[in-house]
Amino acid sequence: MEYLDVYDENKKKTGKIIVRGEKPKENEHILLSIIFIKNSEGKYLIQKTSKEKGGHYSSTGGHVGSNEDSKTTILRELKEELGILLTPGSEKLIYQSRRENVQDFYDVWLFHKDIKIEEMRLQETEV
Repeated sequence: MEYLDVYDENKKKTGKIIVRGEKPKENEHILLSIIFIKNSEGKYLIQKTSKEKGGHYSSTGGHVGSNEDSKTTILRELKEELGILLTPGSEKLIYQSRRENVQDFYDVWLFHKDIKIEEMRLQETEV
C-alpha cells in the first residue's frame, strides 16, 4: 500500500496522510513529480507506457510518497521504471503548478544527461 502526504492550498503539508487512489477532500491536494532528461544533442527521453497503462507516450514521474520530496520521487521512479540511476547535481526544478480539477500539485524537473538506451532496464508493467 502506498501512502501520500496531503497538502493545503499553499502546498504546505497538513500532517494528514491518505492511501494512494483515495481522493483528497475539498481544499486538500497531493503532489506529483515529473522529470525530463535532455541529452547533449538537445533530445529528450520520453517513455511509452505499457499496454495495461494505455500505451501512451509520456514523461517519467509519479506520486510523491509520504515523507518524500519531489526530487527523491523522480530519482526513485527513474530507477523503478527505466533502470536509470541519476546522481543529483544537474537537476533543475523548472515548473510548479496546482491543478484544481484533480486536486494536485505537480513539480517538473529537468536533468541533463546522456542516457544509453541499451542500458535501460524497463519495468514491463509500467513501460
